[in-house]
Amino acid sequence: MLQLLAQKPSAFMKVLFHNRERVKTLLKRSEQMSEDELLGYARRIKPLVRMTDGRKLGVGEECPNSYLVYTTPFDIHDSYYFNFEPEHAVCDDAGDILPVEGLEEIGRFICYHRYGGYWLFVRPGVDEVLQQLPAEFADKRIDAFELKFSHSFYDKVWSSVLDRHVSTVILYALEAGLPEMVKNQDVIIGQKTYCR
Repeated sequence: MLQLLAQKPSAFMKVLFHNRERVKTLLKRSEQMSEDELLGYARRIKPLVRMTDGRKLGVGEECPNSYLVYTTPFDIHDSYYFNFEPEHAVCDDAGDILPVEGLEEIGRFICYHRYGGYWLFVRPGVDEVLQQLPAEFADKRIDAFELKFSHSFYDKVWSSVLDRHVSTVILYALEAGLPEMVKNQDVIIGQKTYCR
């Protein structure tokens, strides 16, 4: 299914239409994750955003000179991706963007995102990724993730039958683990801030 989503998003949406009830059931179950479990994941798995020339790449945009950055904390229910601006990239003590180094891809999975407001606004949240993390990755060391959308046209990444956007989540382990300043970030869930 991942390959179909990446290469033929329209064909994927047709398959999804036929499997919509099963996917809706899985989504409903995933959204029942306890806040404690969600907090545990959010403390150890951080979102990455892809940038180029000092700006975030757009939905479905590809760029050979792009690079990944860590983000400052956002409420995990809000969209770190939609709300990301270059000043939200984590910087070192000298004010330079902290490099994301030593990435090893652990795996990929398909993720479904609520959008809030109008469906043309792609607003994925950290909570959706963590709630939908497949069981096959539960025992693997995952430090970070990146979202990848298969197309730059929003209607190609939106499922009308689920009323959600569809992405591929790329899971990573970092050779040296998360940098301390990222690992020790606060986690924000709704009105609560959990300090390290």
